[in-house]
Amino acid sequence: MAIVIESTSTQAYTAPTGNDITITKPTGLAVDDLMVACVSHFAEVSNINLNFTTPSGWTLSQESGISIGGDGGSYAVFYKLADASDVAASDFTFSVLSAQEYMGGCIMRVSGIRTDVAQLGGSDEEGLSDTDNPSYTVSLAPAQNTVLYVATFLSGAVPYNTTDVTITGTNPTWTQQFDTTVTVSDSARFEVFTAIDTSPESSITTLTPTETGSSSNTDSYASLSFFLGQNDASTTPTFTATTQDAFAPAGSAGAHAPTTLTETSNTALAPEGFGNSPTQWTNTTKPSTTWTNTDKD
Repeated sequence: MAIVIESTSTQAYTAPTGNDITITKPTGLAVDDLMVACVSHFAEVSNINLNFTTPSGWTLSQESGISIGGDGGSYAVFYKLADASDVAASDFTFSVLSAQEYMGGCIMRVSGIRTDVAQLGGSDEEGLSDTDNPSYTVSLAPAQNTVLYVATFLSGAVPYNTTDVTITGTNPTWTQQFDTTVTVSDSARFEVFTAIDTSPESSITTLTPTETGSSSNTDSYASLSFFLGQNDASTTPTFTATTQDAFAPAGSAGAHAPTTLTETSNTALAPEGFGNSPTQWTNTTKPSTTWTNTDKD
């Protein structure tokens, strides 16, 4: 079973009534699907410490923030294996520590993910300040398995535009899952990209996205997380025939020869089912049975 992004539910930057953002449940959510939530806020405050609170049952993969001029923002990436209560829910709520002007994000529903280890290897990020058209380098060392990469980008000052996103050495196909922008006294852009790599390298894999069309006062962050697929995600199980001297494995996977019985030797019993043939009897001389009369006195 391969990794598949089954559906994505999105919420563009919207002015909240408090400090929450509510995102509709992804379509078709089933138990043991992986949910990856990527959320962001942007407001006319420069405090970048207004991070998101990790919801109960979710795990934080990555978070950071930017401050540009009198504005600021932050983002976070959470993940969770869906259970029955998630399937029954209609939406999910994520909160920052105080009320913000604009909040947006998405939740991706992913199938084909290992349920014993949802994430392995952690995540990485790089922040760049006052950089015109920055190029980030974020690196991870994935295991030898099918991998889902989730890349997030947050920039402030002017809209963010990614036209060149690659991973050195593997170059999987990247798909944009979410894109939202907002302008208060400054502008912000938050984007989410994914890629599924069916043959990841065991060495460090590097994502080098490039921001284009920005000005020299842009502050931005790029981050990367990855999630492992099931062990047989891209292969077909192969059965190997077994060999046994006395009895062929009829009925087992890979059996392809007739059953063969091997003759056994036994010194006690001859093949006819008897003991060894007895020694022939030899007749010996027997006393005469003829009486001979003799003289009597």
